[in-house]
Amino acid sequence: DKIEDLKNLRFYILWRTPSFLVYVFNDIKQQEHTLNELVKAKSLIEYGKKAIENEDWDKLAMIDNELIGFLPSQSEKNKFKFIGTGIQKGR
Repeated sequence: DKIEDLKNLRFYILWRTPSFLVYVFNDIKQQEHTLNELVKAKSLIEYGKKAIENEDWDKLAMIDNELIGFLPSQSEKNKFKFIGTGIQKGR
């Protein structure tokens, strides 16, 4: 389906865009106190900060995906659902 292919391409491009990766990271970081497995999540947030400092966008994309998994509610995960699917299909 061509529409589905375009959606996948869009998400693939987004997940390769540093400003988008930083946006996702910061959005999840603002919810840090609600994340499941808080110790692991805090560690990932520190790695994410370093990834941003070092402009390591591939690492930040992986961290973002892991942090999405720590979001407490399905509605929060759904906010990133198609985005996360896009990166997996695009790789």
